[in-house]
Amino acid sequence: MGDKWIKAGTQLRELRKKTKLSVFKVAKRVHISGNYLSLLERGINAPSDTVLFNLAEFYNVNPAELFNLYDRVTPPSNEQLIAMPSLKKIITEISIDSRLSPEEKEEFAKRVYDIANDLINKG
Repeated sequence: MGDKWIKAGTQLRELRKKTKLSVFKVAKRVHISGNYLSLLERGINAPSDTVLFNLAEFYNVNPAELFNLYDRVTPPSNEQLIAMPSLKKIITEISIDSRLSPEEKEEFAKRVYDIANDLINKG
């Protein structure tokens, strides 16, 4: 994971630099510590889903862009999880399947989301 996290951290740092804000100011706005954001930007740690969503919202980017940096599938929305609790388990299984490439994971997740949305909209 080392090189992947370093590359992802570099991208996070570039997004932050565009805001012209310090690590500590961005961290405060996304509800994490400045030290933790620094670890993310240096590729030492990988963020949780919640942190990725908060960073995406703050930087005004699609959350999928940030999830892709870490080869992770964007999790379903709260509405989808409430409507179909088994959806999280399916997406988690797709996300951790080492036989699938990141592109395949994203494609399968999109298909599952589409099927889930169709089912939700029928009800």
